[in-house]
Amino acid sequence: MEKINWKKKFNRKNVFKNIFVYCMLLYPLAQFLVFYVYMNFENIMMAFKGMMPDGSTYWNGLENFKIVLTGVDSELIRIAFANNLWMFFLTTIVGMPLNILFGYYLFKKKFGSTAIRIVYMLPSMVSGVVMNLLFMKFVELGLPTMFKQYFGVQLPNLIRNNDTAFGVQVFYTLWLGFSSSLIIYSNAMFAIDEGIIEAGKIDGTNNLTELIFIVVPLIFPTLTTYMVTGVSSIFTLSGSLFLFYGLNDVPHSTYMLGFYLFRIAMVGDLTAYPQGSAMSIIITLVTVPITLFTRWGLNRIDPMRDTHADIS
Repeated sequence: MEKINWKKKFNRKNVFKNIFVYCMLLYPLAQFLVFYVYMNFENIMMAFKGMMPDGSTYWNGLENFKIVLTGVDSELIRIAFANNLWMFFLTTIVGMPLNILFGYYLFKKKFGSTAIRIVYMLPSMVSGVVMNLLFMKFVELGLPTMFKQYFGVQLPNLIRNNDTAFGVQVFYTLWLGFSSSLIIYSNAMFAIDEGIIEAGKIDGTNNLTELIFIVVPLIFPTLTTYMVTGVSSIFTLSGSLFLFYGLNDVPHSTYMLGFYLFRIAMVGDLTAYPQGSAMSIIITLVTVPITLFTRWGLNRIDPMRDTHADIS
């Protein structure tokens, strides 16, 4: 039996090295304990309490959940719930194929691909507040002027009109997210071994079959990551409502759950905090199984599942 040299094992150098490592881990561990464990514990407990204007609390059972589901704001919450689903569907389910197509166009280095990359990087390079201001001025002033001059049509204020306000939010979210998605998807495609693409060409693939049967399977982990993160945040999306309208002038037709919770926190009405906590718990209970199922399903249909498992 090999004899352990305890003196060597516990020499001063190893002790100081371990102390250094533990000290480096102490800060993120403290952050995790305070800002995740403690904060979420307080959030869960608050959902079952009532709060007075002076900050004192009392136990009220499931009353907060009842208020969320059937209270004064229940209709607004249902509108926000539907808007979140629409926003997810249009920006992720519809937007992802468009991002993949444009990413593939850049990957193939077609005509104008460099200019397209530069143009669509601009929203991510400019301040979000500045980009929002430019967009609002264009929609409220530039677009109506163009339509009246060239088509003789007087457009309503698309941002303030109840019938068009949410559509503007969807378009703006798609436009802002398009640049980052385009870069990520195209970069994932550029990481594909050129030999695989050449082998496909020898076998007679065209651009469409190359995209479907070679490119998409090889970047499927990237698509999975985007889909899973999208599903996990489906009921916390808030769009750019605060930048567009502030806290108090938001049209009800554009409300989203993320903004509803954000407004509760920003307005500072302590008596509404328990309802916000109850809504957060409801969102979590709904989102977690959907996210886990989505991840499981995408891993099951991954066309390169065995290959990715071997690499990992």
